[in-house]
Amino acid sequence: DLEVERLAATEGAADLLAQLDRLEERASHLHVPVMYTHMQFALRRDINLVRRRLERPPDAGNGQPAP
Repeated sequence: DLEVERLAATEGAADLLAQLDRLEERASHLHVPVMYTHMQFALRRDINLVRRRLERPPDAGNGQPAP
């Protein structure tokens, strides 16, 4: 979470989201042997995880209720 927040602050969340979109597009068109498809799904899952963290409001997820 801290790394995602640091990158969002320095590079801008919009730029990072655009990079994630391009990465996901490439990942969705990869042709891999069947025995490696689980890794492709894991990559796409992780891309979406980072995307959700970038789209989350800055104070969300800190474990504390909002004031």
